[in-house]
Amino acid sequence: MQGGVYLYFSNPHLTAGSFDDLRRLGMKPEVGLRLTFYDYDADDDGRPVYLCADGRLYLDGQGSWSADIDEGTFRTLPRERDSRASETSV
Repeated sequence: MQGGVYLYFSNPHLTAGSFDDLRRLGMKPEVGLRLTFYDYDADDDGRPVYLCADGRLYLDGQGSWSADIDEGTFRTLPRERDSRASETSV
């Protein structure tokens, strides 16, 4: 998702995908950094969507980067089809 950082919402620890997104955005993790996090989901009709929420980064007691999610910010956004999938080779 453009502008977002991947997070599996059932586990607040950042993943390799989270760090890939931070690098793609030209950012480094910092305590207190506010970000929009996303995960892959589907709506009630089975259409793919992003599940998004805002939160802040923190270091947990083990020194792992984690996200403190603001529960009131959960929302879904449509996931556009990959434009490359519709291109054909000639």
